[in-house]
Amino acid sequence: MTLTLVHRSPWWARRLIPVVVLSVLAVLAAVPASAQEAEPAVPEPPPGGSPVGPTELTEEPPPGEPPPAPMPLDPSPHVRVLVAHFAIFDARDGLALEQLRHADARAKFVEAEQAAVDAQLRLESEQASLDAARTNLREFSIGLFIHANGGITTDTEIDEFGEFEQRKAKQLTDTVRDHRLTMVEEAKDRITAASLNLDVARQDAARANEVLVDHERRVADAAQRLRDAEQELRTAQREDELVPFERDPDDDGELDDRDRERGHDGKLAVADRSLGRWELRIEGQSIFTPDELAAWFATFQVMPTRSSAPAADLARWFIEEGGVEGLRGDVAFAQAILETGSFTNLDTINHNNFAGIGHCDSCPSGWHFSTPQDGVRAQVQLLKSYVYDEPDYAHDLVDQRLRGPAGCCQTWSELSGVWASANGYGAHIMRIYEQMLEWLYLQRTGLPPPDRPAPTASIPG
Repeated sequence: MTLTLVHRSPWWARRLIPVVVLSVLAVLAAVPASAQEAEPAVPEPPPGGSPVGPTELTEEPPPGEPPPAPMPLDPSPHVRVLVAHFAIFDARDGLALEQLRHADARAKFVEAEQAAVDAQLRLESEQASLDAARTNLREFSIGLFIHANGGITTDTEIDEFGEFEQRKAKQLTDTVRDHRLTMVEEAKDRITAASLNLDVARQDAARANEVLVDHERRVADAAQRLRDAEQELRTAQREDELVPFERDPDDDGELDDRDRERGHDGKLAVADRSLGRWELRIEGQSIFTPDELAAWFATFQVMPTRSSAPAADLARWFIEEGGVEGLRGDVAFAQAILETGSFTNLDTINHNNFAGIGHCDSCPSGWHFSTPQDGVRAQVQLLKSYVYDEPDYAHDLVDQRLRGPAGCCQTWSELSGVWASANGYGAHIMRIYEQMLEWLYLQRTGLPPPDRPAPTASIPG
């Protein structure tokens, strides 16, 4: 079964009740009530942050004509700037870590090299000892040959020396000879051990050198990632402007030859399906940690969550479930805030459903999930089915009906008109996420977040 929620408006649009998530929409006051669609509220900005609310642009209509429907402005360009800043933070941390690891690898390599040098010197010393022992034994043997019978050379001398003394001299000679033979054998054994130690030391040094070379490569890669992140920030800053949210009119959401030519098969990459504008991918790593996400929610929520699980648990599950599926769990959390009015609607209370899954305009409720964690997992799994043509899940599906239009949407903006029918659905998610990132920027740096530019785009006539 393919689950496409395009027929369903978000809960706030179905009931036409402006839900205060974290602040009210200031700009909508200037639009006639008949032209307004109930929009999701977004959090108040952090100190030094930019104005909030999904800003809308309209043109003055000709006399006698009704005003056009408001067009939500897409904050994705500014989200790109913020994401680029965090990418730089991560790249700097990554480079510093790799440099520390490289320094440690170099110290171990130097230590291994010194051990090999010491082993070589030890072997040379043992070889010298063996040579000395062999020389001593050879000289002793020559002496025995010259002074046979203990130095007694005539029969008279033998008789005078006596049989007892002769045996005594021979015993002493044999003892000295055996001792010197033992010294030679022991020197040989020490050389064998020293040779083995040298081989081991050389192998250790070779492995340490391989590790060092690998860490040198890692440092170079980390430095390149930092340069790439800095270049991306410059590009993002240059292109940072609020633009009207529009979807490519030629895009039907299906995988076509154009996508396949770009390599978008099976696991799709970013598709330029929104007039070439940059959009945040659904696939990727969360920027928030679970603790940071819970702290943000605690800071800006205006009413207590009515979920059966604490907000801290919800935050942790969104990050963890998103992580194992390769999706941005922190943005899925922003989507859930939009869908549930900060985890306060009836789907949250009664069904552990945080994304309006299965909740059409005529349905009394969305699907039911047994636990809050199952509700989070279901949302992430359904998102993954939108991203990939043939998704591979880390866990069994919570519900076998969790099948979206495969490969339809690689970015959050592309969910507009697909996950929900609301105009600018993805832009509203991005608005919440933008404010989340601005708060996080202040928390991590102690500095005000970068300003968002004033709207400069206009609606086509």
